[in-house]
Amino acid sequence: MSSNNPVWQEMATAVVTTTPETSLQAAMDLMRQRRFRHLPVVDGGRLVGILSDRDVPSVADARNVGDVMTRCVHTCGLNDRIGDVADALVAHRIGALPVVDANDRVVGIITSTDLLSYLRRTHQQGIAEPYERLVIHLDDIADVED
Repeated sequence: MSSNNPVWQEMATAVVTTTPETSLQAAMDLMRQRRFRHLPVVDGGRLVGILSDRDVPSVADARNVGDVMTRCVHTCGLNDRIGDVADALVAHRIGALPVVDANDRVVGIITSTDLLSYLRRTHQQGIAEPYERLVIHLDDIADVED
């Protein structure tokens, strides 16, 4: 395994989605019960947003998922490289990328947890290239909000 492996080898394929019209409370309950932090939002089968556990606490008067979802969603494709996905998560400071087909239909999701599992597995197998060590520099996280 290497950071050149395609996303389809590491992504979750049993993706739960919601719609913009779903009540925010129902979506929050689902996320809590199933221990999801990210919930892709679809309309007619096509990705139109994503709901994150970070989106929910900031809006007191929202009623539906569509009121709070992030509409500009970063995505990846089945054959994108794991290393590129990791770079995208870091660059955009996000925790997941929906995996979409050519028609913007959700076919999977890959999360930071999936990438950490991948990293741990490759490290245990002695092939942890190119990420042999994770080093966090304070300069790199100075702009990160709490």
